[in-house]
Amino acid sequence: MGFAAYDFVVRGELFRLTRSVYAESLLERGRYEEAAERIRALQRRHPFAYASLREAELLAEALEAKALESRESREAREAKALETKVREAKARAAQAPR
Repeated sequence: MGFAAYDFVVRGELFRLTRSVYAESLLERGRYEEAAERIRALQRRHPFAYASLREAELLAEALEAKALESRESREAREAKALETKVREAKARAAQAPR
């Protein structure tokens, strides 16, 4: 019975944590790493609860994958913007009088 009560407490903490993530619009703002870190902190505090081992793990993995995807797409956008600037600079240089 003690383990079930412990897991119930951790599950409540996980619920409050996910509710705060939504309330603070972390996902909408692309702050996936911060949300994942909050869940990882819960897992460090409660390493033996089922909610921590299974449910929190799934959430943290999904958020970390989304953070990686977001970071990669941001880097791709930045690289494309840099390429555009270089092309524009070369075009200006080619048009400049000599």
